[in-house]
Amino acid sequence: YQASVPAVKIDLNSQGAIEGVNVLFTCLLSENNRAVNVTRWELDGHDLNQNDSRITIGPPQTRHRLEITSVSRSDTGLYRCIADVSGVVVNASKYFSVYPAGVTYPMPVTRATVG
Repeated sequence: YQASVPAVKIDLNSQGAIEGVNVLFTCLLSENNRAVNVTRWELDGHDLNQNDSRITIGPPQTRHRLEITSVSRSDTGLYRCIADVSGVVVNASKYFSVYPAGVTYPMPVTRATVG
């Protein structure tokens, strides 16, 4: 019998944002949305620069949250969290785009149902 490998996911409200907004990535277990112990966060295969004052990784116990304040176009790319779950190294990734401020983008139409 071999135990299944735990799955993780990156929780993110949107896959894109306009320059200047703050963005929060969260690395969670897929099965129950619990925080995992993240060993590192990457952007396009490179460790994120924690010397950048716009980047906060925390809390110190789990490092499962990545916050970027005032995103810029250079923050566009493939984000990956690499985590240790009960001794098994797992990872999740999500592509995130940053769009120029001041440009109007088409928004999906949401229809409300009354009744």
